[in-house]
Amino acid sequence: QMCIRDRYQRRVHGETNNKRVMKAVALILCVLIATGFATKFQSALPSLNPNNKVPMNILSEIASRIAADGPLDDIFNLFNSLESQIRNEQVQHDELYARQQVECSGERSFREKEIADATNAINLATDEKNAAAVSLSQNQQQLETNVKSQADVSALIKDLEEQRAAANAVYKRRNAEF
Repeated sequence: QMCIRDRYQRRVHGETNNKRVMKAVALILCVLIATGFATKFQSALPSLNPNNKVPMNILSEIASRIAADGPLDDIFNLFNSLESQIRNEQVQHDELYARQQVECSGERSFREKEIADATNAINLATDEKNAAAVSLSQNQQQLETNVKSQADVSALIKDLEEQRAAANAVYKRRNAEF
């Protein structure tokens, strides 16, 4: 009967130990997965709170509690603490994101106003340039007309001076004859 009782006790205790080992393995796997995510997000978004525990410290603390056959409640409390830290950090990140969104929308509206002002300025400058080009063309035509008129007047003055000189010569000859 001792053998049957020993077998029974071994089976009962073995199953208990197996359950405990399976829980510990599942817990370690959860910790490893959480650590992987924490490491990934920690490199992508540095922690805002410098007091957060480093994932390796958490792993070593969990491993030491499992090795010491500590109560699983302590390990779950550790996970709960880690979860609350992550949630607090997420709140801080969300607040930072909201502030950055407000700053970005303000910067965007400022830049859009600057672009609108610059567009208006270039439109006005283009209109002024076009008006100046029309004025230049008109002034060049007027200059050509003025230069031609000046040449005509100069030729007329030259003709009149020649006529005056001829008339003056005739006048002097007549005065000399009388």
